[in-house]
Amino acid sequence: MSTATMSEPQAERVTRLFELYSARVLGLARSRTTSPQIAQDVAGETWLRVVRSIDRLRASDDAAWSWLATITRYAAADYYRPFRSHERPTDWAEDGHRLPAAPSAEAEAVARLTLTERLTSAGVTR
Repeated sequence: MSTATMSEPQAERVTRLFELYSARVLGLARSRTTSPQIAQDVAGETWLRVVRSIDRLRASDDAAWSWLATITRYAAADYYRPFRSHERPTDWAEDGHRLPAAPSAEAEAVARLTLTERLTSAGVTR
């Protein structure tokens, strides 16, 4: 449903829902996103979806939170979905990057022993 075809009672209902639940929608969006800006985007998308589907809401305005929360959760998931579809792990070796090799257990043990000996000879004790 577009806003141009929304009836006056439907528009009034969306307004009431917004007045009742806008802070909760934003709070839920914030808990599902990584920044306040993204939460604002998700909350805005939630209200757009509410406008498009207000005719499907059967609950009273006071009981509409679960419906709104579901829409908010889906809007947050949909926000991140495009990023997940094209992000793939990259093999750094193919790009010429190399991670430093981890020291062997033997080299680490020798380094700790050497450090302990130096601290002991300097008079530093536990």
